[in-house]
Amino acid sequence: MKAHRDGSRLLCPAGQPTRRSLIERGATLGLGLLASHSPILSAQPRFLVMLPESRPLASLAGETFTRWANRYGFRIATERREVVSTRSIGEFDGYVLVGSSEPSSASAQLDDAMTAVARQVKRRGRPLLACHGAAGWSRSAGPRHESQHLNERRIHAFVSVLGGELVDVGPSQTGRVRLVDPSFPGAARMRDSLEVVDRWPALKNFRSDLHVVTVLETERLEGERYRRPPYPVSWARYHGKGRVFYSSFGATEQAWSSELMRQSLLGGLFWAMRDAEAEVSGNLKRVAPGANQDRYAV
Repeated sequence: MKAHRDGSRLLCPAGQPTRRSLIERGATLGLGLLASHSPILSAQPRFLVMLPESRPLASLAGETFTRWANRYGFRIATERREVVSTRSIGEFDGYVLVGSSEPSSASAQLDDAMTAVARQVKRRGRPLLACHGAAGWSRSAGPRHESQHLNERRIHAFVSVLGGELVDVGPSQTGRVRLVDPSFPGAARMRDSLEVVDRWPALKNFRSDLHVVTVLETERLEGERYRRPPYPVSWARYHGKGRVFYSSFGATEQAWSSELMRQSLLGGLFWAMRDAEAEVSGNLKRVAPGANQDRYAV
C-alpha cells in the first residue's frame, strides 16, 4: 500500500495549550466556540486530507491544514485524491476532502473510496469536512443535469452523507453570499451579506435536513447554470453517528487567502470533531425554498 505523506509531527510543543484547552478558554481565533459535552475524539486524532489536482491549491490547502494541526492538536496525512485506497480509509479518525473543480474523470477507485468514507461517517461517527468540488467526487444514478433528490435509491451513498451533489462549476466571478446562521462556529465575523471571488459550484440533491449556514444569491451571477433560485453553499448536518460540514469555498487562491473562509472551515471542522456545539436543525425549506428543482442548465 502506498505510504501517506504524513504531516504528523509533535503537535503541541512543551508548555503550549492543547486543542481542548484552547477551545474551553474561547481562544480560537475569535470563533466563538463552545466546549462540547459529547464524546470527543482521541487527544490527537489523525485526519486524512485528500487534496485536489491543482498543485497551487493543493499546496495552499495542505499548508493551511498543517498549520491548524500543529496549533490545535490533531494530526494529518495529506494525499492526492486519485491514489487513496479503500484499504487505508479505516485507519483515520476523520476526513478532509478538498476539491478545486469538477473531476475530469471520477474513477472507480475514487468512487470506492468515497463509499468507504460514507460508511465510516455513518457507522463509526467519523467527522467529515468537504470543500468545493469534493461534492462531485461521486455521482448519483441518472443524468447529471437532473435532480434525484426525490428518489433515494438513485442517490450515491457519499452524496447522501454529504447532503448535496455537484452539477458543474462556472468560471471565477464575484458572488454575493448571504449569512443565514451567524451563531454557527466560525461565522461570528461574517457580515449578513458579503462578496467573494470564487468559482461557484452549481449544486443539486440537497437533503431536506440540511442546516444551512450560508446561501449563494444567484441573481447577479453570469452563466445559465445560475439561472435558478438561491441555494446553499455551506451547511452542517448529522448522518448516522457522524457530523458533516460542507463549504463551497476554496476553488481559487483568492478564496484560500480569505481569513473569513478559513475561519468558516475551521469552525466547521471543530463542530464536526465535537469540539464545538451549535443548534443544527433543518432549515433548508425556510432559507432556500427553491434550492431543489427538477432540471439544471449547463
